[in-house]
Amino acid sequence: MFPYLLLFVLVLVLAKLGQRKRVFRILLFVVMTLFVGLRKDVGTDYESYSNLYAFQEDYLEAGFSYILLLLNKYGYSETYFFLVMAAISYFFMYLAVEKTEIFRKYSVLVMLPLLSMSFLCNGIRQGVSICIFLYAFHFIQERKPIPYFALILFAFLFHKSILLAIPIYFLSNKYLPQKIYYLIYLASFIFTSVDLQTLIGPFFSLIESNKRYSTLFLNDSGAGYMSLGILLEISIYVILIMVATKKEIFKKQPLLYNMVFIAAVLMNMRVGAPLMNRVLTMFAWFCYPLIPLVLNTVSYKNKQIFKCFFILAYFLATVKYIFFDEKSMMYPYHDALGIF
Repeated sequence: MFPYLLLFVLVLVLAKLGQRKRVFRILLFVVMTLFVGLRKDVGTDYESYSNLYAFQEDYLEAGFSYILLLLNKYGYSETYFFLVMAAISYFFMYLAVEKTEIFRKYSVLVMLPLLSMSFLCNGIRQGVSICIFLYAFHFIQERKPIPYFALILFAFLFHKSILLAIPIYFLSNKYLPQKIYYLIYLASFIFTSVDLQTLIGPFFSLIESNKRYSTLFLNDSGAGYMSLGILLEISIYVILIMVATKKEIFKKQPLLYNMVFIAAVLMNMRVGAPLMNRVLTMFAWFCYPLIPLVLNTVSYKNKQIFKCFFILAYFLATVKYIFFDEKSMMYPYHDALGIF
């Protein structure tokens, strides 16, 4: 537990100092890179990617395969491979923070690197592509299609799912009437009882050509489930969407609001079809910059209540996943240098 506590304290301090000085923001992401990149037997993906590296498997996306084969060619150990992947992820996350003002709030500087850590340990390739997407986000706001789509194509070299970000460019300044948002969100709760086969079945012909994704689809149990962590996540989305919609944040920050709204709908789908979590993550991290915007729209009393709720909900969900979910393989933490 000590390594995680130490990381938590370092992030809190560096994020606070980083609000004023860029050098501390750089140090923040360097610390995260080292913590994630130098891990040893941590995360469900660690063993599978270690085997990929050892046997020089190159059947995955071109960018990922190139890095794997290049490091292998020069005789580097698997530790260098994980470190490089973590460095790419946090480098683009850092660029996103530097380019997007709403990402530089103190709470976001804490939540974004910390709460994304478990996914970067358990979805390495997709994690890289999502971090690139975070950086590309500001090009949507600036209405610069060429660099945006160029970055999406670059992210595609690490994970094909990032192609879902292509239509996001066209959501920049568009929003729906308030009542429509309410109706769509309430209607989306029907998906909590819809399994993956029912949800994606009509579109299976589009993914069956990809052996990896079709296998994931066919092997999915199809059985949804509810846990304390999922209940807490749903509660977070309910509060965010209901308050943000009531305060009409979709008019002030339409793109950010739409990203979180999509995440809220996908969260309901994820209850019935757990594999949807891979799609959800692409949008879920945008909750972090929306939270301070929502808090600034409510009264002081409600602000304190909501702030305590968000802190407690994310804290409990994270603690459960890292320390009490054996499948995540996030605990205990060991590093390749033998320090912990």
